[in-house]
Amino acid sequence: MTSALTIAGIRFSDDVPAMRRYLEAIGLATTTTRGEDWAVLRAGAGQVWLHSAASSDIGAPPGSTGFSGQIDDVEALAAAAVAAGFPASVVDEAFGRSVEITDPLGARVTVHDHSDDYGYQQHDARPDPGITVSLCRFTDPRGAYAGFAEALGLRREGEPNEFYVPYSAGAGILGLHHDDGSARLAPTPEAEVTLGLTATTPLEQVQQRLRDAGFAPGEIVTEEHGTHLPTTDPDGVELIVHAA
Repeated sequence: MTSALTIAGIRFSDDVPAMRRYLEAIGLATTTTRGEDWAVLRAGAGQVWLHSAASSDIGAPPGSTGFSGQIDDVEALAAAAVAAGFPASVVDEAFGRSVEITDPLGARVTVHDHSDDYGYQQHDARPDPGITVSLCRFTDPRGAYAGFAEALGLRREGEPNEFYVPYSAGAGILGLHHDDGSARLAPTPEAEVTLGLTATTPLEQVQQRLRDAGFAPGEIVTEEHGTHLPTTDPDGVELIVHAA
């Protein structure tokens, strides 16, 4: 493949405007909107796509997040996925082209091309470069999903282990996390992930941004494996900002 995958989490929300304000407070920036039922936000690396749950044609429940992304060449990505043993098909639609890939857990991962934004409102986006979108897929980090991530053009960051391994192509993170059964994710036809963020920006600064915007700032937690800021987003879902 000649282009890198930009990782995106597609969040199905009961209140897209509130989720947009919340993510903007943290440091993401809106690039594209369509009314109050669709918004694209960019972080320093990676994206979050907000979709009204009420207008979802796949029946995704509010608060659920699916693993998605964007790439220049969907044909090349489809070929790479098939060559690695993962079923994939290119779909042509009025708003652009995409590739639908079946992941090792049997779920669908949809990656879109850089489609025509005709009919959408464009915004001057200036995200905090210190914020990265970090999705988490609960599965064995040493299992088949590692090969799937590599087929998408993502590279492993750090050494293999049984607990957590991140993958990235420089535009967002897909983390594979050991599934002990405690994760409670809202089911969706898309590959379910948790939406999180990683920050080189000081967490105290993220707290203050949330406070200034009228959101609960959360409490910074320091543990043996790192420091993070758990917050609750407007969908009532925990979103954790991890210190890089």
